[in-house]
Amino acid sequence: MTLKVKKLKWLFISHERNKILKEHHDSPNAAHYGSDGIYQRIVKRYFCIGIREFTTNYVKNCLDCSRLKASNQKPSGFLQTPVQAQRFETIAIDLFGPLSESKNKKKWIFIVEDVATRWVKLFALTNATARECATFLMEETFLRFGLHRRVISDNGTQFVSAVMQHLCYVLKIHQ
Repeated sequence: MTLKVKKLKWLFISHERNKILKEHHDSPNAAHYGSDGIYQRIVKRYFCIGIREFTTNYVKNCLDCSRLKASNQKPSGFLQTPVQAQRFETIAIDLFGPLSESKNKKKWIFIVEDVATRWVKLFALTNATARECATFLMEETFLRFGLHRRVISDNGTQFVSAVMQHLCYVLKIHQ
């Protein structure tokens, strides 16, 4: 007849947590395992309320782990900025605001920049709607300076809306 002997776990007081964590994480035999590995090693021998959270915080704040841990981010690529040959071939657009309201009830600034020459034109808008942005693009830039091949934006809701996409499609502008 064989008896199964259950291993007893030691209950430790919260002020002894640092000592036990240093023993299981920082010692040369511990090898700086992650929070799950350290937690599993400690739970096999000890019991304390809140040890998982304390273990996770301890490993997150370990200077050696954060300094030597391998990064899982992809290396950054080289920035390839296309050089524009002609002026007004490509323009960049953006919105700035809301600002404090002016006397004319305008509180947004619509920015249009020529990428090649760095020429900038600012337009005050009352609302930052796609229709108003498309109207200013058409009346103030396309009709004055001609059509552009490309329009660069930050994919704001006004610039990816159906109104703006339809305008670019009709005028054969790559957005």
